[in-house]
Amino acid sequence: MHSVFLDTILVRMFRLWAHKRAARTLALPAMSALSQRLGLPLPAAMACASLFELVEGQIGRPLVAAAGDADAAARSPDERAIVLLVENASGLGPATGSVMVPHGLPGAVCWAARVVRETLGAEAGPPLPPQPARAGPPPSACPFVPPPRDMVPLGL
Repeated sequence: MHSVFLDTILVRMFRLWAHKRAARTLALPAMSALSQRLGLPLPAAMACASLFELVEGQIGRPLVAAAGDADAAARSPDERAIVLLVENASGLGPATGSVMVPHGLPGAVCWAARVVRETLGAEAGPPLPPQPARAGPPPSACPFVPPPRDMVPLGL
């Protein structure tokens, strides 16, 4: 999923999910409407919401979204990590690590990331090589590092 367009869709879905969660409203109806406007299959919204919830459960803390438009270059560390996770999902299995995701993924997170990748239209195949221009954590670290103190989950 190395397409900037697909990355942007994933970040838009995440920010919508995070903002709805912060407002204590259901995210899935709004995410489904966004999927429809973007011409994505309906399972895209459900797959994204499942992935975000599973990742939060796995890392034991709320995910943090950056403020603003998803087209903006400024992304939270969690947004970069989610994109990285989905980019590399096809080559990962439960407890199988890679250079980009060294600790591997639990089965449910791996499955959800693969489904997100497929429903957003990314081709299946081996993980992409690391993107040197992309800012983020070093490859040997977990991509879901604790957020900086000035970035807190919305409404939590």
